[in-house]
Amino acid sequence: MIFFPVVNEACRVLDEGIAVKAADLDISAVMGMGFPPYRGGIIFWADSLGSKYIYSRLETWSELYGEFFKPCAYLAARAAKGIPLFMHFSSGNNQHRYSSSTFSLEYNIPEYILAIPLTAIAAFCAP
Repeated sequence: MIFFPVVNEACRVLDEGIAVKAADLDISAVMGMGFPPYRGGIIFWADSLGSKYIYSRLETWSELYGEFFKPCAYLAARAAKGIPLFMHFSSGNNQHRYSSSTFSLEYNIPEYILAIPLTAIAAFCAP
């Protein structure tokens, strides 16, 4: 599919911490690049296909056509464990957890991100 490299890049953005939530990328895809809103956004759509399927196609294409299609580590890790790309976290303070029957994940959001006032974010995002 033509959007698989876009999903791969979205996974890189999540892995690097540029976007905090997958939902942010979904909204950006719908509002910024015209992704069909009824599909729910790029990450939501990707999860409807499954990370394993997307990873396998990108891996095949990278062998045939080169490094452009090489899956990033974030996508590879989720495909290997069957973890969805669009994950919901429960949080308390800056501690975030995700649990399912097959795995558990826990991480901290850095204090400097939590200290950013919402008014500053809104001012930055205003047109």
